[in-house]
Amino acid sequence: MNYYVNEIDFVGNGSFKQFDEEVWDFGVHEIKTPHGNLKILDAIFVEQGPHVGVQFTVKGELTLNDFTCSQGFERAAKIKTLALVRQPHNVWLWVYAFDANNRPVVNFCGHDDLDGLAIYVDDLKEIY
Repeated sequence: MNYYVNEIDFVGNGSFKQFDEEVWDFGVHEIKTPHGNLKILDAIFVEQGPHVGVQFTVKGELTLNDFTCSQGFERAAKIKTLALVRQPHNVWLWVYAFDANNRPVVNFCGHDDLDGLAIYVDDLKEIY
C-alpha cells in the first residue's frame, strides 16, 4: 500500500508540522520509508468503535532528524509498535510510533490510494 505522508508530530502532542510529501511502501513483511525500514513481526487488526486499522509489532528505526521540518535535534528512534489508523468516512490515515517501553515517539498524517487500506488489510489477513 502506498502511504502519502506530509505531516509529522515529533512530540506526540498534536503539533503537526508539514514537510514535502513522501510515499512510504507498506508491504506485508516490511514498511519502507526514506527514513528507515521497519520489519513487520506481527499484526493485530483494529476495529474499535470509529477506528479501523492495523497495529504492528515491528523491528527497526526511523531517522527523525532528516525530515525537512526537523529542528536537527530529533534522533533516530527505535520503533517497536506502529499503529496505522483511520476513522470511518475520513480520507486521512494516522500512523503512531511507539518505542520498546510503549512510549509514543512520533506521529504522522497522510493518506492512501482509493481503497488502499482495505486491500492492504485483506492482504495482511492472509499472512497474520
